[in-house]
Amino acid sequence: MVKHNNIKTGNLGEDLVVKYLKKDLEFKIIDRNFSYKTGEIDIIAKDKRTVVFVEVKALDAKYIEYFKPEEHFDYKKAQRVIKTAQVYLIKNNYPEDTDYRIDLAALEINNANKVARLRYYRNAVR
Repeated sequence: MVKHNNIKTGNLGEDLVVKYLKKDLEFKIIDRNFSYKTGEIDIIAKDKRTVVFVEVKALDAKYIEYFKPEEHFDYKKAQRVIKTAQVYLIKNNYPEDTDYRIDLAALEINNANKVARLRYYRNAVR
């Protein structure tokens, strides 16, 4: 049951971030859930000319006293996202000089009240 709730929270988190990116930041969504043997990228968007790879970390708000969603985006995960982003650019024939960045969206979701708190970090990986 916990695994199902994690997937449900993760999917809800991704949907909320897509809405935020489109409405508030005026990004164009290019792709979602790109998967390769190097890893998965939750959301791929365009911010003007920059390709943005967004990692979404969503957590049920009842766990916030123990840790924050950002804590699940560690060095190892960041390296997988970088490799997968590079694969995405190559597989989709982007020029070598394409500007891209990796952002992090951290959400605390209260499933009972259907309320979410979002923190968005540009250039989460450098």
